Amino acid sequence: MFRNVTPIENSNQCCEVRSMEYSVLMTVYQGDNPAYFELSLQSMVDQTIKPEEIILVKDGPVPDSIQKIINEISKITDGLIKEIQLEKNVGLGLALNEGINVCKNELIARMDSDDISMPTRCERQIAEFERNPPSLDIVGCPVYEFTDSIKNVVGVRRVPLSCEAVNKYVRRRDPPLIILQLCIENQNFWLLDVIEIFGKIKIPICG
Repeated sequence: MFRNVTPIENSNQCCEVRSMEYSVLMTVYQGDNPAYFELSLQSMVDQTIKPEEIILVKDGPVPDSIQKIINEISKITDGLIKEIQLEKNVGLGLALNEGINVCKNELIARMDSDDISMPTRCERQIAEFERNPPSLDIVGCPVYEFTDSIKNVVGVRRVPLSCEAVNKYVRRRDPPLIILQLCIENQNFWLLDVIEIFGKIKIPICG
């Protein structure tokens, strides 16, 4: 989860977190696994502290199997999911930027379409922002990785805790924005993700 410090549309106020309401930002594209995507999206709907909105960027046309999942979950969540349709696939970083531009809240929980969040993920992240305003910009945590089934955990990826270690980490690995990220199949996007998203948020300066 991170704090969006880009200007908020139709707002003349300085960009500070005024409440602990938050948005979820996800992308999905035609190559995503529908079963993982459904678990991912549902896990954000089931958070103990509910998001105010789920911004779902469709990075190009998606197959009927994915659209059906979106439609079914949308029906039971009363407008929670806001779909952003891109005409063609532009890649993760650019698709995320399209989504971040329409997020109404300054706290944004990043979610990949093959991640599954624990129900208390956002509650615990928000608690950190409440304890550390306004100096905290990013919250992350260790990552549990599984194969085939979420019950088959095969490892834990430890992420850095200090500011210096985080700055070093994001230059070579996925940025630690997501807490309890349970499944990552493709790690080739991180540079574009870091450049595009980190270019729009305030990164802690160490030293």
